[in-house]
Amino acid sequence: MSKKKKKKFKKKHLRAQAPAQTSSKEVASDEVDSQVEKSQPTTDSAEDEKKDEYSYIRKDVRNVLIILAVMLALIIVAYIIDKNTTWFSHFSDWLFKITNIQIQ
Repeated sequence: MSKKKKKKFKKKHLRAQAPAQTSSKEVASDEVDSQVEKSQPTTDSAEDEKKDEYSYIRKDVRNVLIILAVMLALIIVAYIIDKNTTWFSHFSDWLFKITNIQIQ
């Protein structure tokens, strides 16, 4: 490598590593803060954090359950309509004619 490329290479890697490195002052302040937090009783806040920690999972599960309920309701309605009327058989015949699907 030429000298210019080496300098650019070093600069890029030093910039990439700079945010990852922390100063000793920051580490010391983090340790003090963590010791202060440990000494305080946090029964209510710990429970709140646990509840908030999985809130996004609860939302996703709720959405999945709602979708499954809607799909189940649509299947039941389609079954009832199929038993009482011939709309689905007429629709499927029309669909076969339009798309030129051949079943052997």
